[in-house]
Amino acid sequence: MKISEPPRENIEGLQILRAVAALMVVFHHARLSIPGGQAWPSFGETGVDIFFVISGFVMAYTTASVPTAGAAGLAARRAQAGTARTRLREVGAFLEKRLLRIVPLYALALLWVSRRELAQGRFGIDLLKDFLFIPHLNVQYPYWLAPTVQQGWTLNFEMFFYLLFAVSLLLGGAWRLRFLIGTLAALAVAGVVRLHGDWPAAEEVLRWSGAPDDTWGIFRRFYTDNILLEFGYGVLLQRLLARAGRPAWPRWAFALMAAAGIGGLALLHSHWPRGVTQGLPAALVVWAGIHACAGLRSRTLELLGAASYAIYLFHWASFGAVKPLAHWLGASDGHPGRIALLMGAHVLVATGVGVAIHLAIEQPFLRWARARLRLRRAVASPALPG
Repeated sequence: MKISEPPRENIEGLQILRAVAALMVVFHHARLSIPGGQAWPSFGETGVDIFFVISGFVMAYTTASVPTAGAAGLAARRAQAGTARTRLREVGAFLEKRLLRIVPLYALALLWVSRRELAQGRFGIDLLKDFLFIPHLNVQYPYWLAPTVQQGWTLNFEMFFYLLFAVSLLLGGAWRLRFLIGTLAALAVAGVVRLHGDWPAAEEVLRWSGAPDDTWGIFRRFYTDNILLEFGYGVLLQRLLARAGRPAWPRWAFALMAAAGIGGLALLHSHWPRGVTQGLPAALVVWAGIHACAGLRSRTLELLGAASYAIYLFHWASFGAVKPLAHWLGASDGHPGRIALLMGAHVLVATGVGVAIHLAIEQPFLRWARARLRLRRAVASPALPG
C-alpha cells in the first residue's frame, strides 16, 4: 500500500535537509580554521553532495507542470506552436527565478570579499569571471579552481546544471529526462576517459596543473567531473516520488535509512569517485529525509533551511568575528575543550550572520524584485476587457 505524494506547496524535509547540509559545511570549514581542529571528522564537506541532490530534486519538482510536446495527432499539431511558445515562456521564467535566487546574494558576497581590492580601484579579470560563473584558478591557492568566494565553486556547477535543465525543458515527453540524465552521465564518463580510465578523485576537479590561461582545458576538467551525477540523482528521486508516492513505512524506518546515508558519507573514502561513493549516500539521505520529515514542522529548522544559502555564502567571512575569542583563549595546545568551544562559536556566529543576512537583505530584496517582475508582466500583458 502507498500513500500519495506530499503536497506540492511544501515538502518539509527539504528545508530541514538544507539546514543540515549548510551546518555540515560550516562545521567542515570551522575545523579547518582552528589549529588542531583538522583532526576532527571531515565528512561535513559532504553537505555539498546533499545540496546537489536537493537541487536536482527541486528543479524537477518545481517544473513538473511544464507542458510537453509528447502528444500526437492533429489536435496536438494544431496546438504545437502554442505549446512551443508556452515552453519558451516557462524556460524564461525558470531561468529568471534561478538567476534572481542565486546571483544577487552571490554578487554581494563577491563584493564583500573583494572590498579591499575594489577600494583600491582594482577589478581583475578573475573577479569578472566570478560574476559570470566561469571557473578559473584562484590566485591565493595555486592549482585550485575556485572563485574569490571559495565555496562558490559549487555555484559554477549549479549554474551549469540550470542551463542543462533549461534546455531539457524545451524537449517533450520522455526526451526531457533522457536528455538531462544522458548528458550528465556522458560528461561523467568523459571525465573518466580524460583521466585514462581512472575515476576522478573527489577533489580532482578543483586541481589544475596546466597553464593558467588554458580556459578550454579548465572547462574540460571542471565540467566533466562525476559530481554532476548528483544533480541527476535528485531529478530521478523526484520522478520516483511522483510515480510511486511515499511507501507506507513507519517514520523511524526512514530515519534509520537517513542515518545510514549519513554513515555512508562519513565512512566512504573521500578519494574515491565522489559522484558515486558520496553522491549515492547523499541521495539516500534526501529520499529518506523527505519521508522521515513529512508532516513535521519546526520554525527553527525551517528558518535555517530558508537561510541556508546566506549561511553557505557568508559563513567563511563571518569566522573573523571569532578571532577575539580565539586570541583570549590563547595558543592552541590541542585541548579538546578549547577546540570544541571554538567550533561551537564558529558555527553559532556563521549561523547568526547567515540568518541576519537572510532576514535583513535576502528576503526584502526577493520580495521587492518579485513584485517588480509581477508588475512588469502585468504591464506587458494587460488583461483583455470582458
